[in-house]
Amino acid sequence: MALRRTLLEMVTAVRSNLDEISPSFWTTADIPQYLNRAKDKCWLEVRKADLGYFEQTRDSFDGVVSILGESYDCTSFRIVPGVRDFTLPPDFATLVSNRCVTSGFEWLRLSYRRHSDPDFRAALEETQARTPIYYTLLGERTWRIAPLSDATYDFGLTYVYVVPDLTSNPSTLEMPHPLYMAVEQYATAEALMKDHSPDAAAWEAKGNATIALFLGTTARETTDTPVVTGYLEDF
Repeated sequence: MALRRTLLEMVTAVRSNLDEISPSFWTTADIPQYLNRAKDKCWLEVRKADLGYFEQTRDSFDGVVSILGESYDCTSFRIVPGVRDFTLPPDFATLVSNRCVTSGFEWLRLSYRRHSDPDFRAALEETQARTPIYYTLLGERTWRIAPLSDATYDFGLTYVYVVPDLTSNPSTLEMPHPLYMAVEQYATAEALMKDHSPDAAAWEAKGNATIALFLGTTARETTDTPVVTGYLEDF
């Protein structure tokens, strides 16, 4: 079995947890809906740890790509003269970092300011290009800069991405192994809520425990101090 679980495999697992292999109380549409809600909950819980999961980098010269079923041109966030607002990718959730990838300008970074920050408000009024250039985030995925640039710069953005929904039986869960277990456990809890079952809380607790175990293992791997056995130490 592949490390990534398909929607069909996860539906089967949740129905096994519910002791209802064939649809009856829980319809064919119910379980996939619960799994997608559970996937989003798992994503939120893992993000709390801020360990770099669900991050990716795209460059403005990557061309046209398909993201969450949409066609997106990565030049949409290339800094160009006279343009203040840029549209970020459809799966954008949170910006982690930015860097200029134009040769000779690798030092250039945009500094974050809230839209109401005095520095940003003052930069909006400026008519001459200069550094530092500030940016802020507006709405769902608008990247606004101030002051305007007088040159074209390609940028690389590292951001937290939205994990796509499971939309058909062969579609796979795009999460680190073995977080599929937490998703199945949370989905089981969602399903039991429909039945007003007191067991829902126990299944949610199982999901929380799975994520805690996963994050604890990850933290250990990244923070343990390497130990080197000294010469003749075992003698």
